[in-house]
Amino acid sequence: MTRKKNILFYIPTLSQDFGGIRQYSAGLLKLFSEITGIFNFFILHDGNDEVIMNLIIINPDLKQIKFSDYPLTKKERLRDKINYVYNRTKNLITKVPYNKESTLDRIIRINSIDILHCPYQYLPKVKNVKLLTTMHDVQELYFPDFFSAEERAYRAVNYLNFIKKADKVLVSYDHVKKDIEKFFKKNPSDIITLLLKMDNLWYKKYEGHKIKNLNIKFDEFLLYPANFWKHKNHENLVKAIHYLKQKKNLSVNFIFTGDYTIDSENKISKLINDFDLSSQIQTLGIVDEETLYSLYKSTLGVVIPTIYEAGSFPLMESILIGVPVICSNVTSLPETIGDEDFTFNPKSIEDIANKIEQLWKDLDFRKKSLHNSSLQSQRLIETGAKEILIDLYSNLN
Repeated sequence: MTRKKNILFYIPTLSQDFGGIRQYSAGLLKLFSEITGIFNFFILHDGNDEVIMNLIIINPDLKQIKFSDYPLTKKERLRDKINYVYNRTKNLITKVPYNKESTLDRIIRINSIDILHCPYQYLPKVKNVKLLTTMHDVQELYFPDFFSAEERAYRAVNYLNFIKKADKVLVSYDHVKKDIEKFFKKNPSDIITLLLKMDNLWYKKYEGHKIKNLNIKFDEFLLYPANFWKHKNHENLVKAIHYLKQKKNLSVNFIFTGDYTIDSENKISKLINDFDLSSQIQTLGIVDEETLYSLYKSTLGVVIPTIYEAGSFPLMESILIGVPVICSNVTSLPETIGDEDFTFNPKSIEDIANKIEQLWKDLDFRKKSLHNSSLQSQRLIETGAKEILIDLYSNLN
C-alpha cells in the first residue's frame, strides 16, 4: 500500500498583521481538514495566532509543530562539531562549502516531508522536498510608487527566486497567472489557479448571534474594512466623501477599520482633518471578528475603492453575509461582483462619489445589490478547490 504524502504547511509566524494572507491560510487549513484521509498535514506555526490555533484544535488530524520541538541532542551536536571540523579541513582543499543541516531540514527529514507548501510569496532554503508557494499579486510592477526602493529591490530579486525555485505556483485568479507568465517567464503548466471556496469563513460562528453593541458615533454609516496600505485607496475615498459634501451638500458617514499605523506619514488622518470630515469618518483601527461582523450587519453598505487587488475578502464577505456593496472595476473585482452597475473607476473621485451617493440614498439600489449578491454567492462557494488541491498534491512528485 502506498503511504500517504506528508505535507508541511509553512506558516511559522503568521498573525493578524498578515492581513488577507492570514484569511487565505485559514481557508487552506479548513480545506486540509477535508482531505486528511488522503494526505498527512504538519502545520509549522509558533502557536501565537488564535484563529490558526483554533482551526488546528478542532481538526486533530492537522499536526502542529514548532521549530523549538526539534532541538539537537547532545549526540547530534557532537556529531555536527566533528563533521564541521572534518569538512572545514576538507574544504580547504576542495573549496566545496559545508552545508550544515538546518532545523527546517531536520523537520523535513524526521517527518519524511514530501511537499513544503508556503501560502504566501516566500520559500525557505531547504533540501530534498518539493516546493509550492502562493503568489498573491505583483502590484509593485504596476504601482512602483507604492513601495520603497528597498521593497522594490527585495521583490524584484526574491520573487523571481521564489518562483524559479517553486515546483508549482498557486494563484487565486487568472490575471495573476498571466502576470507571472509575462513578467517571470514561468511555464503556464506550473502555475495553478485555485480559488478557495468561501463556504466556511470566519463570520459563520457569529451567524444567529445578537449584534454586538458598537462603540460608534453614527446611527447610519457605510463601511470600508481594510488596512491603510496605499493600494487600498483611502485617499481617493476621503476625497470622494469631501466631493459629496462640497458639491452636493451630502454628508455621508463612514467607518474605517484596519491597521492605520501602516500610514506612517498620517496622510489619511491629515486629509480627513484638512477636509473637516472628522464628524463623518470614524477610524476604529484593527477590530476583533465579532465587532467586524456586527459592523457588516449594521452598515447600510460596504465600499471597496482599492486600486489593485488580487482578490478582495471584504467584497466576498459582503456578498456572502448579505450586505449591499460597491467596488472598483479593477483586476478580479468585476468578475467577483458580477455586475458593472455596482462598480466604479477608483481613480475618478466623481465616479466613486456618484456610486457612494446611490448606495447611501437609494434603497432600491441597495436591494438590487443584495439580489446581485444572492446570484453571485453560489459561484464563490463551488470553486472546485478541493479537487484541484488533491490533484496538485498527488501529482507533485
